[in-house]
Amino acid sequence: MSDESYYPPSRHRSRSRDHRRRHSARRRPHHYHHNDHARPIDIRVGSRCTPGRYLELRATGPRDVPRFEALIEQTRRLNPTDPVLLAINGYSPWLEELLGSCFAADGSDEEREELTRAVYQTDQLWFPERCSKYSKYAPWTFIVDEMNLPDVFWWTFGELPPSSVHLSSVNSYRLRLGVWTCREGAYVYDRRIPVTMLFTQPTRIQENIVKHLAFQKLYEDEEYGHQRNIEEAVTWAFLRLFTMLTDWHNITKEAEKRLQAASVDSERGQFPVKYRTRTMHREVDRIYDLMSYLAFHSRSFKKLNKLKGELTKDLPKGEHPDPVWGEVDDVLEDLGQAKDKLDALKERFNNLIELEFNISNATQSENAQFLSAIATLFLPISYLASIWGITTITFSPLSYVYVAVPVLLVSIAFIPIFRKGIRRYQKAMYKDRKERPDIQPEEFALLGEEIPNATAPTDISRSKTRGRFDGEKQVLQPPGTRNRSRSRSRKRSR
Repeated sequence: MSDESYYPPSRHRSRSRDHRRRHSARRRPHHYHHNDHARPIDIRVGSRCTPGRYLELRATGPRDVPRFEALIEQTRRLNPTDPVLLAINGYSPWLEELLGSCFAADGSDEEREELTRAVYQTDQLWFPERCSKYSKYAPWTFIVDEMNLPDVFWWTFGELPPSSVHLSSVNSYRLRLGVWTCREGAYVYDRRIPVTMLFTQPTRIQENIVKHLAFQKLYEDEEYGHQRNIEEAVTWAFLRLFTMLTDWHNITKEAEKRLQAASVDSERGQFPVKYRTRTMHREVDRIYDLMSYLAFHSRSFKKLNKLKGELTKDLPKGEHPDPVWGEVDDVLEDLGQAKDKLDALKERFNNLIELEFNISNATQSENAQFLSAIATLFLPISYLASIWGITTITFSPLSYVYVAVPVLLVSIAFIPIFRKGIRRYQKAMYKDRKERPDIQPEEFALLGEEIPNATAPTDISRSKTRGRFDGEKQVLQPPGTRNRSRSRSRKRSR
């Protein structure tokens, strides 16, 4: 797997990011399709001083460049000390010309255009990385699918999921975001101002998040706008978006409820076995898909955590690293627990599927036993009927009734008597088989013996206990003595 980009196993693999970068280096001429100008794109610029925490511009083409520049200038006047934060909910070929009027950095035009296109036109996921390894202030980019329950995306804003949304699909758990961020050199009118661009999709959920959640939560964070190097800033941005939108605990909790429902269906047996097993197979496939996105999150945080060693090795004595690295460690621990939980749920689903097959085989065996019992009842009567049907025998028909009824009663009594006889025979043959093997007290540790420098109680000893079980003579051991074999084993282990 390439470190440049990540593809979930179930997704179509396209070209590597290195190839995309070489391809994007060939600049395209500024000509657009006639329909591109009819697709408006909402650009929201964060502003701490305004009531909604942002100012909005609906752009329809390159002719909106003066309005865009005026909007950026207005937000800079209102928030002179804050970094520039933008949220963009669409893609068109003219978008890069609009953004390039105010924001440009080394290699940023090609990378930003490729990032924007990948967010809306592909399923690729990008790990957080610097666009250029040779420039200290080169922008960083990443594309991530934030994961949460689809219901939570709607409940957060006081809405209910529409009936048209397929809530069991893994695609409904995904919230696709792209981020372009640069510490210095991006804003053409003041190179010292950090710039972050958040690319979202024009869906109802993402529009609610941008309008009512993202800007508000980021500006409420006390650490927003702190002076950091670019590695710490990217880690903080990736972490805040993750904690704001992703919750693997919700996902595992819902998977547990699905497992409980599958267990209840299996116990009641109200649906056909094929339907139940296919449903559980779909649940297992869904867990596999979820774990692929969990793996991307874990690997992204591990890549960011590697930067910690490079940044903290030169710290002066007495100076502590940025608190963001401690949060990254906590998130990695939580992701590990979520992975273990999903693995356990997957195994329990597989065990339940195997149980369904075992129950089905047992049911077929019981049905076969019932048919055998029916055959046992009527086989003697059928034999008698064949005898009475011989033309050379002149028995009266009434005599058949006198013979068949007692034979039928004997057959009915024979079935339970035969089963009980088989059970008694097996119990008598295997009476020496013990349900539990014999154990001796000297083979195990008694209460309190694991405490260092512990001594045996004066009134109870191993010899007394052994005599109680074996009928031997009870001999009290002196205080402070221990079993020799145990002491030797302890010495060897030390």
